Amino acid sequence: MRPSDHTPLFLVSATPSSVLLFHHHTTTGVKKEPHQRGGSADLQIAAAQSDERTRKAGWENGAKGGLSHIEAGSGGLPQTAAAVEATMGVLDVESARQYLWNLPQMYREWWLNLVREDPGHVVVETALIAFIVYILFFKKTLNPKDLSKPNLSSREIDEIIDDWKPEPLVPPLTEEETSEAESMPVVQEFSGPYLRVEGIEKPLLNMANFDFLGMGQREELKQAAVQALDKYGCGSCGPRGFYGTIDVHTKIEDEVAAFMGTEEAISYSDSATTISSTIPAFAKKGDLTVVDQGVEENVQTGINLSRSTVRTFKHNDMADLERVLKEIAAEDKKVNRNVLDQRRFIVVEGLYRNYGDLCPLPRLLELKAKYCYRLILNEALSFGVLGATGRGVTEMYGVDVSEVEIVALSMAHSLASVGGLCIGTTQVVAHQRLSAAGYCYSAAAPPFTSAAASAALGMLRAEPNLVAALRTNAEFLHGAVGAIPGLKVTSCALSPIVHVALAGEQEAAAVRLVLQGIAKRCAEGGVALTTSTYIPSEKFPPPPTIRITTNALHTREQLEQAVRVLAEATAAALVPAEGL
Repeated sequence: MRPSDHTPLFLVSATPSSVLLFHHHTTTGVKKEPHQRGGSADLQIAAAQSDERTRKAGWENGAKGGLSHIEAGSGGLPQTAAAVEATMGVLDVESARQYLWNLPQMYREWWLNLVREDPGHVVVETALIAFIVYILFFKKTLNPKDLSKPNLSSREIDEIIDDWKPEPLVPPLTEEETSEAESMPVVQEFSGPYLRVEGIEKPLLNMANFDFLGMGQREELKQAAVQALDKYGCGSCGPRGFYGTIDVHTKIEDEVAAFMGTEEAISYSDSATTISSTIPAFAKKGDLTVVDQGVEENVQTGINLSRSTVRTFKHNDMADLERVLKEIAAEDKKVNRNVLDQRRFIVVEGLYRNYGDLCPLPRLLELKAKYCYRLILNEALSFGVLGATGRGVTEMYGVDVSEVEIVALSMAHSLASVGGLCIGTTQVVAHQRLSAAGYCYSAAAPPFTSAAASAALGMLRAEPNLVAALRTNAEFLHGAVGAIPGLKVTSCALSPIVHVALAGEQEAAAVRLVLQGIAKRCAEGGVALTTSTYIPSEKFPPPPTIRITTNALHTREQLEQAVRVLAEATAAALVPAEGL
């Protein structure tokens, strides 16, 4: 290969400010033309003179100990191979020694020139150098351990250790908390309508669970779960949006949507996260939610996660709800705010877990239409319970389900499985597939739970008499318990959740202790029921009650036994409590 006409040659000049890059012109392989314009002889003479000047300049600068001021040709750089050879000749031991000897003087001249040309740069650089020197040589490192070490003798240290008393991991329980903890039963086994509790030998009649249709006792449901386990295994191995969707998930969604008469449904792996994911999927920061004060904890969690502006109204009080809506409308008019610029929701439950009563759905629909709101209805407990065929509070009131924008259901109660669903239009469901945290980030439900729910839904569709039997038992229990002296029923007669309070006005803490005593005596008498408990941070805590539940498979004899035991326990508990 023929070398280029401008082959680079790198020579490092140890000056403080630059590295010289030299080029030379090689003539190897270049055809000489003696008859070019200007004359080749003249070019050769000029090149020879340039080489001579370059050689002299190189020797002179080498004698002075530097290579930074070589001037040759038009750019001050060697232009020929001879010049390069002359320059390379200065890199001997003597030249290097002279250069290093003159280096401080050269650096001083460079520094003084820099002070004259750019004093600001010099000031900044000097300050940084001084700071680095201070950090490296003068600043002492402070050891925090040295400050924390007291100057104590071994005897003093031993005395301090002996006097130290650690704080308890949890604060001591109050009398009320102790009684509540002792009244919490530990269930060991379920067997049909009965269960076994730790510390009690005989089985107890189960009047505390939420299996309203008795599906958990049906062999068909268990067989469906076993078949799904054999086919799919246990877990789904991922969220629905990635690789966790299995055909049984979409099957239960399609079946519930068809059963409820909506366009689509979306399933969640946990019933508690259904409503707590649905609400923040639609209500965001800056939106407005008007919430019933009696909603359960899962709804409250969804409201908190939404970070929306929250207004509350008294439980099931439609007059108070309209008052709140009028106040908001007056604020809109005052600040000239367009109601369509803000998403607004009314949040209620179909059947309230903490009270056992129903929402007045027709009146809610009137108010939400009048004041331009959307309705979020949690039918976790009313699905499978209310209405002629168990389609919930919408069927009971004869309201088309499409009039409610967002409806949440649970598969954990009437279907005796795990998980929940949200039903509505295609737009409502599709939005949750990318916006609902419980759907996007939680693992999908195990396939056998969806298969069990599908089997339970099929039995509900084929046996509507289950809903009628449940309604009959609820009405009987409501009337029979309400006749017990000293007690009053605060729930609705159609509700399978019966809330029982003490008659009269008493202090809540004292009442709670009495009710816990009644529940304990009932367990000793062969009936398992429970008292309602709420989180300490509850902003609007419901009154303390005993909570009794019934299902479609309870016989009249079993219900009469439960009422008789409850009456005896109440009479025994109220004797020492007459002074309340």
